[in-house]
Amino acid sequence: MRLVGRFLSILLLSAFLLACVYVYQYPQASLAYFQRVKKKVVRYFYPPNQTKRYQTFKTRLPANYSLHGIDVSHYQGSIDWEMVSDMKVGEDSISFAFIKATEGVGYFDKYFLQNWQGSKESGLLRGAYHYFRPDMGGEEQARHFINHVYLEQGDLPPVLDIEETRETSSPKLRQEAQKFLDILEKHYGITPIIYTSRVFYQEHLGKAFRRYPLWVAQYKNLKTPQITGHKWLFWQHSYEATVSGINVPVDLNVFAGEWQDLKNLCKK
Repeated sequence: MRLVGRFLSILLLSAFLLACVYVYQYPQASLAYFQRVKKKVVRYFYPPNQTKRYQTFKTRLPANYSLHGIDVSHYQGSIDWEMVSDMKVGEDSISFAFIKATEGVGYFDKYFLQNWQGSKESGLLRGAYHYFRPDMGGEEQARHFINHVYLEQGDLPPVLDIEETRETSSPKLRQEAQKFLDILEKHYGITPIIYTSRVFYQEHLGKAFRRYPLWVAQYKNLKTPQITGHKWLFWQHSYEATVSGINVPVDLNVFAGEWQDLKNLCKK
């Protein structure tokens, strides 16, 4: 038995050394193989649903915007990202996706890793967002997000989703939100985006956060959102769109700019 054990140990060690040599000599081929294996592992643990294909978004699109995107979380279940990126309605298609990663100080979206990898492999620009809890510390929430999200070159900036007070005063909310934003900007080397509604922004955030790119929510009314003293970059105009590869309604957004503007916003 001891001889068998030693033989197996030598065999495993030899295989490991050979693998190291191969990775050293053929790094690109090794990376491609690793990506294929990782994709299979993700699909094993998160098998895709029998996904639907749609011919229309089933919602009106704001005029004069050419770049459209979605934002998703575990509520959308397992997504077929190839179907998402392949969907075309006339000249319109999906160009980017924001994906929920964390909430508060302890929640991690169970579909984040699948969505994070799938959106990139399908050719979409991707971004990760954190749902902010005003009744929890901004620093702790920032650390929680950083522990779960690694941004690569070409990814969109991280997003602070802030849309409720939970009986927290506006000054306290701003103080903790600022801590969160400062830590993320220092860690990732890129200015975060703020997501909120027009009313919430004007009542609780205001001019203290004007330097941050803004993603604003305004539904039903397709007139361009107006926010005093701040131009928005992203507009979430629908929460009930249909997109191929997703079996439930999903949020639909537009970007206020051209493709190169969107690329310039990403991490360098």
